[in-house]
Amino acid sequence: MIKRYLPLNVLLLSIPFWLLAAWNYPGGTSWNASTDGFSFTANYVSALFQPLALNGMTNTARSFAFVAMLLYATSLSVMFWLISTSYPKSIASKTVQIFGVGAMVYAFIAVTTPMHNLLTIISASFLAIAI
Repeated sequence: MIKRYLPLNVLLLSIPFWLLAAWNYPGGTSWNASTDGFSFTANYVSALFQPLALNGMTNTARSFAFVAMLLYATSLSVMFWLISTSYPKSIASKTVQIFGVGAMVYAFIAVTTPMHNLLTIISASFLAIAI
């Protein structure tokens, strides 16, 4: 029973870190670099992972965003693994397992490295195959 709810619990554990990251973001959007804080309608989540905020200040939200993304990716990786083990071994179960976990690994790497665009495409492709 604990194993069944593990992904949900870890996903819920990531939410406070996402909120802390948004709260600690110094500011700036693509349209106006002088705005204060993080805007859920004007900023991309990937802005939380940059060394400098869009207003040029040191991004103090980065460490919280890193932990939040690690928890998020881990929870969904475990979810895909649990889904793949819930039915008999087959090509479909291995596909869900490999591509689901792979999608989350690439998603995590995408936001923590400069190769964001390429790795986001790879992650989305893996996710589409897993689904």
